[in-house]
Amino acid sequence: MNFGTDNFLMPPLQLPDAATAETDEARQMRYRLFLDFFNGAQWTEKRRPGERRFTVNYARALVLKSVSYLFGRPLTFELIPNGPDEFAAQVAAETEQKLARIWDDNGLALVDYDTAVDAAVLGDGAFKVTLQAGGLQHSALTPGAVTAEGGGRIVVRSVDVMGLRAKWRGDDMRRLLWVSESYRLTRAEVIERWPGEGLAALAGTRESLDAPVNVNEEWTDYDFSITINGNPVASGLNPYGFIPYVVFPNISRPRQFWGQSDLEDIMSLNSELNVRVSVLSQLLQMSGNPVLVLENVDSAEGLRVGPGAVWTLPEGSKAYLLEMLKEGGVALHKEYINLLYRILHDLAEMPASGFGRDQATSASSGVAIEQLLYPVVQRVNRKRRVWDEALDMRNRMILALASLPVHRSRFVWPDIMPKDRSGLVTQEVGLVAAGIHSLDTARRNLGDEQPELEDDLILAERARLGGGATSGSNKPGLEMPVKLSGALVEGLSNSGG
Repeated sequence: MNFGTDNFLMPPLQLPDAATAETDEARQMRYRLFLDFFNGAQWTEKRRPGERRFTVNYARALVLKSVSYLFGRPLTFELIPNGPDEFAAQVAAETEQKLARIWDDNGLALVDYDTAVDAAVLGDGAFKVTLQAGGLQHSALTPGAVTAEGGGRIVVRSVDVMGLRAKWRGDDMRRLLWVSESYRLTRAEVIERWPGEGLAALAGTRESLDAPVNVNEEWTDYDFSITINGNPVASGLNPYGFIPYVVFPNISRPRQFWGQSDLEDIMSLNSELNVRVSVLSQLLQMSGNPVLVLENVDSAEGLRVGPGAVWTLPEGSKAYLLEMLKEGGVALHKEYINLLYRILHDLAEMPASGFGRDQATSASSGVAIEQLLYPVVQRVNRKRRVWDEALDMRNRMILALASLPVHRSRFVWPDIMPKDRSGLVTQEVGLVAAGIHSLDTARRNLGDEQPELEDDLILAERARLGGGATSGSNKPGLEMPVKLSGALVEGLSNSGG
């Protein structure tokens, strides 16, 4: 595939036909092309001597910017009670706290961000949830870490989809039939993980302990098997009762299992942008070092361009400097580059305002400012629907392996764009005073990640300070909301209170 030649009528960059088929081999080819392009390998020919070549890696900038809008701040979750009564709500709350500690123990905020970058580049993402025996020493630094029955530790890791194959039901793509994962470990890691079987599988080889070996795992709902360099080391009934993988698309394709990369629509444009910027740079370089054109001259010996140079030309000959940028040549190149720039942003659904350009004026309304970035909101919301399902499945797997009650999850995503806090505080105060919103809803809308705990904190604070008591009770309580003046609300909001 040709990423950067400047031939006449250069065809647009496209995935080769071999990479567009719906096979594992084609998918692996797409992954490699996307990853190389993301890392800046956007030219296939070697640079010629004296050639000026630039790689304007908008592909990476757009992917990282998109993921920053998706996971700019860690999301939170709530477990949905399994019943309408107070006991079910209490069980859900207690389970939610334990699950949150497992998230912290695995550093899932960072894992999710890294996986989102992988998925945006390759087109697919995956998690693996396992119960590792003897893992207490790894979680000893985490206060209050949750371990499963028997002392095992719940481990959640991001899976490299480049080594993943899967089969799903034809009438339900969310139902996996089997998953196969290939990855590499060192000989020392294999021996540590499978002391007896690993040594047997590596018998007959003399490589060092740091030498890599190929590991392959295959899972179904009923059994599993693990091989090293083709030699079996473990197999048997599936101890979990489910396939411990969550495989999800970056952007869903209708009626297809594997997803779409963020780079798929912008590779050709980014490649053309590289060419045009390099050509313009080459022209500017040549204009600073002008080309001398001689007509009807047999020899150019002794003719040099420079201050004080004196030339003696034969009769009928002519000499002049080639002006390559006359008659608006630079403007034409710049106009074309700006056109490519705009198309890149349009197809990536990432307006230039997201990079600090095309800013609204100070007199613009909040709605007008948000409208500039609304394509980002639409794209991020589409991705969040995919992540909601993937993270809910991951949470249920964690709860099952930790022997905790299994609940469905409701995820609370941070705002994509900054809000006018002054106006939001004023709005929520009015809605609470009118009985339209509860205090919990108002706190959640103002960004409180655990609004249900705020009442307990207020009660404890008033009790410590000797506050009043709730009517009919001998303990401090919450008073009814009071109406606040506009000046006080503005002061609170501007101070962050």
